[in-house]
Amino acid sequence: MLRLLLIFAAGLALAACGRNKPADLANYQFNAPVAQVAAKLVSLGDAHSRLSRIGAHRLPLAVESTIKDGEGRVTIAVPGGTGKQPVKLTFAITPYLDGKYTMVALTMEARDLEEIDLGPGRFAGTKTLGTGFGEALGSLASEVNRTYHRGDASDEFDRLFDLAAATDDPALRARVLSRGKQEGSVDFLFFDQSPNERFGNTGN
Repeated sequence: MLRLLLIFAAGLALAACGRNKPADLANYQFNAPVAQVAAKLVSLGDAHSRLSRIGAHRLPLAVESTIKDGEGRVTIAVPGGTGKQPVKLTFAITPYLDGKYTMVALTMEARDLEEIDLGPGRFAGTKTLGTGFGEALGSLASEVNRTYHRGDASDEFDRLFDLAAATDDPALRARVLSRGKQEGSVDFLFFDQSPNERFGNTGN
């Protein structure tokens, strides 16, 4: 059974932290040993970018993994458009219940990212990314633990990595804003719901 020990309100945590200071996003139990969980997290670095659908390109993610004395750490950094990394995720991995289970605590270090307009009433920035990555970790834990989850957790991470890159990279941002909206693909790129489902628009 999935045990949710603690989820911080990502928006509040990010608002409270200063620029470039890590914000605590979520802490989940995985019903698997440390090595297996670490391998699952590392595999997120092979994320497939959907940005090619609008003729855009995202640089590869930077992934590092270490396991020492039974504990581990996986970091995934998203490349930006200025030669810097706008978002860096750190997954702290510790054994639980004699190593049969694993606790994963997620923190995010992010620059102050200007919000990107994804359509009527939809703006995404640092707060949106923090909330999304915390939820995506919960989905991943549900997959590993074989409990209910609403979709493919890897796909959730993929979309968020793309969104982080597009928010920071001026050229990529411009491509998303122009081509993405013209082709009606913004929701396909960054969301798992149609605009009507996401915002409760019944058309009335």
